[in-house]
Amino acid sequence: MPATAASAHAPTAPSASFLARRPVWQVSYLAGLAASVAVEAWGLAARAAGVPMRAAGLGSHHATAVTVTKLTLAAAHLIAGAIIIPLVARRLARPR
Repeated sequence: MPATAASAHAPTAPSASFLARRPVWQVSYLAGLAASVAVEAWGLAARAAGVPMRAAGLGSHHATAVTVTKLTLAAAHLIAGAIIIPLVARRLARPR
């Protein structure tokens, strides 16, 4: 029995098919939102672990609150990229 076009494709996860049907800007927005939640959780964990969250800018006389120190900030960017890049790349690979 010949396979039809519909049966030739493997079933996809509901979230993958949801994102595949969305415009690129919506996928990018949702990926950014998910990444911001993950990065905020990372920041909360860093604060709970005692990472100092105050730093002075170049030439400043007083320290001000910042979201992360250098290593924490670098890790936050890696977390955000690990979430955003695969989702947007997967959506861009599927033509509409």
